[in-house]
Amino acid sequence: MPRMRAPDFVDGTRGFDWHMVNDLSLATVVTPGPGGGKTVRALLPR
Repeated sequence: MPRMRAPDFVDGTRGFDWHMVNDLSLATVVTPGPGGGKTVRALLPR
C-alpha cells in the first residue's frame, strides 16, 4: 500500500508521487489487487 515518506532531494527518485497525488486530489482510494499490485483512484477537482 502507498505510504507517505520523505522525498529524496539528493537523487530526486523517490517519495514525490504519493505526496503529489494527495495534494492534487480531493480524495483517494487504494484497492489491493489479487497479484500483489494495487489500483489507485483519485478524485480530482474540475
